[in-house]
Amino acid sequence: MKIPGGIVLIWIVLVVAFARIPASAVILIASGVRVDRFKDDAAEDASVGVTIPLGLRYAYNKFLSFSLESAYNRTEQGSITLSSFTDALARVSYIIPKLPLPVMVGVMVNLPTGQKTIEDEEKDIMDEDAEVDDAGQGLNIGFLFSGAKKYQNWTIGLNGQYAYKGEYDPTDNFPDDDFDPGDHLLVNAKVQWKASSALNVGTSFAYMHVWPDTVGGDESFQEGSTTTLRGNLQLTRQPFTWGLNAQYIMPAKSKYLETEGLKTEPDNSKGRNAALALNGTYTHSQRLMFQAMVTLQHTTESPKQEAGVPYVGKRVQYSLGPRVIYSVTPALSSNVSVAYLHTREDANIYTEDAVTTHGLKCNLGISYTF
Repeated sequence: MKIPGGIVLIWIVLVVAFARIPASAVILIASGVRVDRFKDDAAEDASVGVTIPLGLRYAYNKFLSFSLESAYNRTEQGSITLSSFTDALARVSYIIPKLPLPVMVGVMVNLPTGQKTIEDEEKDIMDEDAEVDDAGQGLNIGFLFSGAKKYQNWTIGLNGQYAYKGEYDPTDNFPDDDFDPGDHLLVNAKVQWKASSALNVGTSFAYMHVWPDTVGGDESFQEGSTTTLRGNLQLTRQPFTWGLNAQYIMPAKSKYLETEGLKTEPDNSKGRNAALALNGTYTHSQRLMFQAMVTLQHTTESPKQEAGVPYVGKRVQYSLGPRVIYSVTPALSSNVSVAYLHTREDANIYTEDAVTTHGLKCNLGISYTF
């Protein structure tokens, strides 16, 4: 959907916010460089991507804030090169004061500054686990809300988002193929329990509904709704902090285009996904922290079969790596991280044999607060 009013709202808030900068305002600028390298069994060359992110956050006061994020990405694989700016993501949020409980409302706008019209061979070099996994979309506008209430050692929260997805032309050589992704509705409820001064435990339930996609104005596909269960545990024993996060995603059946219109698939073309993440932090001082993380993801093969082959094969991925955070000054902070990824996906309708992918993700980040 095309809603230029969202852009107008962003500019109105910016003009009002920057018209008079109070002494309490906080401005943060962040940048750095990220390098991704992925190589699978089926490819002759590795896919290498270099991303330079740029972020700006402006807190007018403790109630109103604005942020803007974008990046420049260059990805190469063999003789194929794709380089462009990504879409820019602008966000305005406001905490409504003088309410019985804190409530945040906001608007998030995806500005189509990226290169959304690319060739199929250029799409193939962008790995789904890379820092930038798509070249760009249309004008998307999300309306956000979040609220939480604390009762002694318990905190109950509810947040959600309704996102209008903008139409865009993904190709140069096919007429009347403007693609309009389906709008999204996401609702998330969470509960957090502070069991002691050292232990925090939480859980959440999320549901996302997606409306049908259209191509050239006609419905073409509808993604199945998704239910996500999460749990987390954090244990602090200074100078160490340990965290464990679990997630289980259950996708519903999608609808595909048939002669009579969209029809629900007889068997689910997606598998269920389970993920675990363990992280540890050692706080050496107020200026220096060391972190390590290990993650494991397992996606089951889809019930839907074609010629005896699953539509989506079983996928197992693990990653591990360290991170160092160092505050050069109270205003200047930096972080360095390296992560190794190993992914194996069984045979499916797209590949005759199982495919193993090795990945390396390196990141250097810098931020400065005014």
